[in-house]
This record gives sequence, structure tokens and C-alpha cells, in this order.
Amino acid sequence: MTQVQADQPVDLRTAFPNWSFWRGRDARGNLTDWYATRKWGVSVEQTGAHAGLERTVGAASAKQLRVAVQTQDERRAELGLVAKPESVR
Repeated sequence: MTQVQADQPVDLRTAFPNWSFWRGRDARGNLTDWYATRKWGVSVEQTGAHAGLERTVGAASAKQLRVAVQTQDERRAELGLVAKPESVR
């Protein structure tokens, strides 16, 4: 696992401070997919009880991961678990 650095093309850590971000690595040590895990605020029970709500999401690119995390935050707001996130980040 490699933590996302601030100089990445999309600064996910600033845009989504309630999530931790990292890159996976393959068997040869090459960087692979992007991942994000919620730091707090969603229990295992909530993820099981609410379709589409995940504690960890992954994507092939930083841009796709940004969309996945934004979608998760919006879904959480729809369920009334948090105030709706800002539409522009």
C-alpha cells in the first residue's frame, strides 16, 4: 500500500478529509488501482443495512475514485447520516 501524495493529479485528501486514500501495488511493486476508506462515521451495521453504502471503495484511476467517494458521500447524505456534501469540491 502506498499513501496518496499531495502532488497527485487529483488532491483527494483535501477534497475529502473524512477518507483515507492509497494506491495498491502488484506483485512486482508497480502502482495499481486507487482505494479510499472512510476514517469514521459509518459502522459495519450501516453498510449492511443501506444498499450502496460502503466503507471502502476502489477505482482504476484517481478521477474515477473521486467520483466513487463523492457518490458515497451523497448516498450517505440521502440516508440522513450526515449533512449533504458540497457539490463543488
